[in-house]
Amino acid sequence: MLATAALAVLMFQQVSASITAGGSETVVRVHVTDSDSIRRSDSTKKTKRPISATPEQIASAFADAETRNLLERARAARIQQDSSIMSYDASTVQRFTIGLGVAKLGRERVLFRSEGAARVRWARSVGVQIDVKGRRSAAPALGGQTDVDIEGALSPIPYYPGRDALWLGLDVVKETENEDDVINPMSKYAEAFYTYRSGDSLTFRLPQGNTVMLREIVVRPRKSDWHAVVGSLWFDVASGQLVRAAFRMSQPIDLINDAADDDKPGPIARALIPNTKASIDGVAIEYGLYQGRFWLPRTEVIEGRLTAGFARLAMNLEEHFTYGAINALDTLPTMRDRRASAEPSIPADADSATARRLRKQFRDSVTAAREKAECDATGKRSFRTDRYDGALPMMVFIPCDPAVLANSPDLPGSLFDDNDAVFGDAERDELLARARSMMPPVPLGLRPPTINYGLDLQRYNRVEGLSLSVDVREPIAPGMSVRASPRMGTADRVFNGELALERMNGLGTRSLSVYRQLNASNDWGRPLSFGAGVSALLFGRDEGFYYRSSGVELAGDNLFGREFEWRLFTEQQSDAVTRTNVSLPHAFGSSGFVPTANIEAARVRETGASVRKVSSFGLDPEGFRLVSDLRLEGAGGDSSYGRGALDLTLSHPLGRALRRNFSAAVTVGAGTSVGDVPIQRAWFIGGSSTVRGQNAGAMFGNSYWLTHTEVGYGAAAFRRVVFFDLGWAGNRGAWNAMGRPASGVGAGVSFLDGLLRLDVARGLYPTEQWRSALYLNGRF
Repeated sequence: MLATAALAVLMFQQVSASITAGGSETVVRVHVTDSDSIRRSDSTKKTKRPISATPEQIASAFADAETRNLLERARAARIQQDSSIMSYDASTVQRFTIGLGVAKLGRERVLFRSEGAARVRWARSVGVQIDVKGRRSAAPALGGQTDVDIEGALSPIPYYPGRDALWLGLDVVKETENEDDVINPMSKYAEAFYTYRSGDSLTFRLPQGNTVMLREIVVRPRKSDWHAVVGSLWFDVASGQLVRAAFRMSQPIDLINDAADDDKPGPIARALIPNTKASIDGVAIEYGLYQGRFWLPRTEVIEGRLTAGFARLAMNLEEHFTYGAINALDTLPTMRDRRASAEPSIPADADSATARRLRKQFRDSVTAAREKAECDATGKRSFRTDRYDGALPMMVFIPCDPAVLANSPDLPGSLFDDNDAVFGDAERDELLARARSMMPPVPLGLRPPTINYGLDLQRYNRVEGLSLSVDVREPIAPGMSVRASPRMGTADRVFNGELALERMNGLGTRSLSVYRQLNASNDWGRPLSFGAGVSALLFGRDEGFYYRSSGVELAGDNLFGREFEWRLFTEQQSDAVTRTNVSLPHAFGSSGFVPTANIEAARVRETGASVRKVSSFGLDPEGFRLVSDLRLEGAGGDSSYGRGALDLTLSHPLGRALRRNFSAAVTVGAGTSVGDVPIQRAWFIGGSSTVRGQNAGAMFGNSYWLTHTEVGYGAAAFRRVVFFDLGWAGNRGAWNAMGRPASGVGAGVSFLDGLLRLDVARGLYPTEQWRSALYLNGRF
C-alpha cells in the first residue's frame, strides 16, 4: 500500500517508484527512469488514444461566449508559455507525508515523512541546476533510518518552458490529453469531458498604477468519472495565464471495479480483496505576481488517500517557493554530458538472472566509485538527468555529508512540526478547503451499481456465527449514492440489513439510513469487525456484548468542519441471544466462547443523539503525544438517560538506560451517566481494550474508571512492553464504596507504532488466569 500511495503523487508523470522496508533500516527511493547515464528507448509503452470532441460537445460546453474566449486565450498562453522569463534564482521547500489509520476515527500514524530544501536556478539556454541545501526524513512507524533519493523525480521546479501549471510541474503541457489519463480541463478537446462557466472576478491595482483583473472559470465534468476533475480556475484576463486553482478528482478510482476487464480479479480472488479506492481529494495552487509582470507559483499542495477496507492511507505533498532574482541571473554553468553507461564482461554461459545481477553489481560499483571521487574533490555528488523525454535538462548537486543535509538552516523547524509559518497560507488553505467540498453537478439518473463483497464486510461472533454481507452502491446524484447492505448469519439466521442515502465529499460523509442490525455495546474495540471475528474463531474469545436494533438514523463524520462522529436516531432495541460456541479451541475440547453468555438487553424504544471525537496531538512516536477520546450520548423514550466519557493516553520517552531507549504511556479514563441507563448502554470492563487478563464484562455498570500504565523499549516499529491495568465499573452511586478494582499485569510487543499488538496478560482480580490477545490499533 505504501508504494501505491507514493505512486499516487506521481500519477501525472512517467517515473518509477520503489519502497522497501526490512531489518533495521527502511529504504524509500523514488527513481527517475533515466538516471545519470545514456537512456535506452522503451518500445514497450502502451499506445494511448488521444481524446476528441464533437461539434455538439464543443458548442454545449460553454455557458457564454466570454467564458469560451477566456479559455481559448488560456489555452494559447498554456502552449506558448511566457517567453519573457529568461532565468530565475529561487529557493524551494517541500514536504511529503504518508500516514496510516486503521479506524474511521482514530490516531493516524506517520509511516513516512520527508522534507527538502533546495536552491533552484534556471536559464532558458542551459536548463535547471538544483543545489540541495537540506534533506531529512523519517519512517517512525517502520523504525530504523531512512534513505531518501527523490531529487530527480520530485524536486520542485517553479518554472520551465512547457511546465503544466495545473499539474504542479509533475507533467509538461500537452495540446491534447489521452483517454486513459486524468484529463486536463485546459487541454484541447477537453469539452468532451467538461462544461465551463464564468465565476467571480477580482481586480487589484499595482504600485506602478496599472490594474490586474482575474476571472474565475468554474469547471464541472459532464459525468462523474475518475478521469475528470471538478474545480475552480482563475486566470489573468490580460495574459490568459493560470494564477490560482482549486480542484479534486470528481470520483475516486475503484481499483477493483474500474480495472480493465483483463486485469480484474476472479470471483474467488475478489472475495479475498477488500474494497480499495484511491483519490486526489484536494489540489490548491497559488501564484504570485513578481516585478509586476511575471506570474510564478508561490505555494502548491496536493492531498490524496487510498482506502482498503478498514485501513486508510493518506498522502500529502506541500511546496513553497521564494524568488531571489528573475531575469537577473548572471551565469549558469553549461551542463556536462551524460555519463556513458558502462557494461561488465558477462560470461557466455551465464543465465539471464546471473547476467542481470552482474550488471547491477558492476553499475553500482562504478557509481559508488564516481561518487566517492566527486565527494573527496568537492564535498558534493552530482548527477545529470532530464525530465519529460529530454525537454528539461537537469543537474543536481547534493552534499555528501548527511549531517549537513539534516541540520540545514534552510529546513523549517522540526520534521514533525506543523511548520505553518512555511507551509501554512490562508489563501491556499481556503482554496484547499474549497477543493475538498467540490462535487460534480451530475444530473439525476441511474448508472450501473457497484457490488463489493470482500473480507472486510464479513465477520464472526457468538450470536450470528459466520455473518456474510455485500455492499451494493448506486450513484444517483453529485456525490450521492444509495447503499444497500443485506446481511445474514449462519447461526442466528436472522436477516439484517441497511438501506442508506449517502452524500460524500472531501470534507466528510452524511447518511440517512433505515436499518435492522446487530450492535455491540462496547465503547472500546471493534467486536463487529473482520479482525475481531478472526480472533473469536481462532482463540474462542468474543469480547462483544450484543443487542439488536431497528430504526432510522441521520449520521456523519464531520461537524462544523471538525472530524466528529455524530448520530441522530430513533430505534427499537431488543435482546440478542447467543447461538453458537463453535471456535477452534472448542474443536479441541474447550467449553466454547469466553464469555459464554451475552447480556439480556432491555426491550426499549429510544430517540436520541450521540457524538464522538477522537483527537491526536503529536506525530513523533519518540516524542510527546496525547490521544483523547470523548463520547457523549443522550436518549429519551422508555429509558431516558445521558452518558459521557473521556479517555486520555499520554506517551513520552523516558530516556536511555542499559543501552536501550525507554518510553512510557499512561491512559486514564472515566465515564458516568444520568437517568435510567439500559444495560445495553452500560460500560463493560475487562478484555484486551480495558483490563487485560480479565474476561470481557468482568465488571459493568453505568459508570467506570480505568487506567493503563505501560513501559516499553525499542523503536516504535517493534517495541517490547510491560503493563499494569486497573479498572472498575458499577453503579454511579458507589464511587465511595467500589471495592477492589479489576486488575491485570503482563507483557507484549507492539508493531508499527501500535498498529498491531500482541499481549500476554495475567489476570489478578477478580479472576486469576492467563490470557493472550492479538488486536489492531493499540494505544502504545
